[in-house]
Amino acid sequence: MSDRVYNKRMAYELAYRTLAQIITESSFLILIAVIGFLGNSCVLYVFYKSSRLRSITNYYLIVLAISDITMTTVVMPTTIAVAMTGRDVIGVTVGQVIGIFTYTLVFGSLQTTSLIAVNRFFCITKPSVYRKYFKPRPAIIMIIGAWLFAISNIALVYVSAIQERIFCHFFPSETSSSRNRATEESKSEMKRQDAVADLGRARNIVEEKETV
Repeated sequence: MSDRVYNKRMAYELAYRTLAQIITESSFLILIAVIGFLGNSCVLYVFYKSSRLRSITNYYLIVLAISDITMTTVVMPTTIAVAMTGRDVIGVTVGQVIGIFTYTLVFGSLQTTSLIAVNRFFCITKPSVYRKYFKPRPAIIMIIGAWLFAISNIALVYVSAIQERIFCHFFPSETSSSRNRATEESKSEMKRQDAVADLGRARNIVEEKETV
């Protein structure tokens, strides 16, 4: 199945969900967004109020909290809107921007988590090296470097030919005629695939009878 046909099929399934599915999915997404925002906001507030917690290791946790808050305030609202309406409500251009934000935040968070692992490794196994090199300034430089790497990675992906495969284009498009055409194409493709599957099953049955 081609990417375009797959996207159309997914758009068709998204548009024709039951009311129970829409309510359940939207409720879970809203719950995740609210919990993520409040939880990470509390983390930042605690770090702000307590200077005792501002250790080098917690620098990484602060960055992760900021990343998660950005995810819940920038990415999640559009996801919830699409889940509730069952169609593209943001357009291709904004969708590309949201895709860039999502990929950058996820990739940057992974790099930050890796830095935490490196930090803990040297703290436990090589305490002398840790005390010498793992200080606030180097930690900040490593964090900035990790996120610059994430941004450069997403820039490379965006300018390359594989961006169409990573950043989702919502189908159907904005016009009603395009939506109807995409829906009919999706239906025809699914019917064709079902017919091919039925033909394959019938062939297998005939072959089994001939073998017997």
